[in-house]
Amino acid sequence: SVRINRDDRDSTDNRLFEIGEYHLTAEEAIKDDERKKARMRIIRRIEELNDGWVPDFEDEDEDKFSVHYDHIEDNLTAYPLFEWQEHESCLYMKSMEIAEQMIKEHGDDYKLLWGIV
Repeated sequence: SVRINRDDRDSTDNRLFEIGEYHLTAEEAIKDDERKKARMRIIRRIEELNDGWVPDFEDEDEDKFSVHYDHIEDNLTAYPLFEWQEHESCLYMKSMEIAEQMIKEHGDDYKLLWGIV
């Protein structure tokens, strides 16, 4: 992420700003970088723990799990999914144990990623 002065943008700057790679303040750029780093830590650990497994959404009997934030209870929770696919930002795990492990190991990263902290 790059900080940009709104008055000095050229066409390349404008394109990067449109896709969220330029920010108007250094604080916004740093915060975005930290979210991206948190997402990559989560993705890498899930890939490691899933050991090559990828979800098959056409198989409604296959267990799939993800981590969600419960705003009422103010906590992260592991949640089972079956045949529906959520937004691309939802990361899937092959077991409840892995999802719960991810909460323990990367709870702060999830909260940072989702802007909860």
